[in-house]
Amino acid sequence: LRQAVLACIDSAGQGGACTGDARAYWEFLQANPVTPSPTAGPVLLLSGSADQILPLASEASCIDERLRAAGVDLDTCVIAGATHGNIIEHIDRAVAWVEATLSGQTPNACAPYELPACDP
Repeated sequence: LRQAVLACIDSAGQGGACTGDARAYWEFLQANPVTPSPTAGPVLLLSGSADQILPLASEASCIDERLRAAGVDLDTCVIAGATHGNIIEHIDRAVAWVEATLSGQTPNACAPYELPACDP
């Protein structure tokens, strides 16, 4: 399914490999865009610096840029050395952030990390 969804994304839903469940999912995404809302609550964006599937410059940086531009209360954490496959090993950071946020405390800031420029 993942490969077929990627084919749909790459072809804007028009490619020959964009069929079946992948096409249905693509069409759902197109019909139900998620728009950022500054009143919906804070957001934590976790990304691994070594993620080759969702690279910082083309994913996290662009998401960060768009959410901040929309006024979303955003904390972006880049986990040094984390990949797409092992970032789950750092779930404790997300849990601590959620717990602090829900209890009205200021979540611990992540270690400083300068995101690269957004390069979609």
